[in-house]
Amino acid sequence: MAGLINAMQNKKRVIGFSSLKGGSFLEEEIKKFIQPGLANWEIKTEYHFGGYGKRSKEADDFIIEQKTKYDLPLDEVYTAKMMMGIYEEIRKGNFKRGSTILAIHTGGLQGNY
Repeated sequence: MAGLINAMQNKKRVIGFSSLKGGSFLEEEIKKFIQPGLANWEIKTEYHFGGYGKRSKEADDFIIEQKTKYDLPLDEVYTAKMMMGIYEEIRKGNFKRGSTILAIHTGGLQGNY
């Protein structure tokens, strides 16, 4: 995430989604690796759904829906939480209408099998 923040140079917003309950400590870790003065980023910590590796019916249903509708495989540890967070942030109006959102699928699918 720090690399993306540095590369964007305050021109684009970078949002991370922590899968950890209490993941706000990650902000200090990221600050160690970014250039001073960059304020184009944040970490969303409210989409952990109980913590690392925790599952919920809501997340399981979302995973199935994304695979069925869009052939998008997600795992319950990382990517489902991120995508659910993105959808919720869109629903809340936290992205300007017409925005382009790039979601980086970081893997983790081996846990599904």
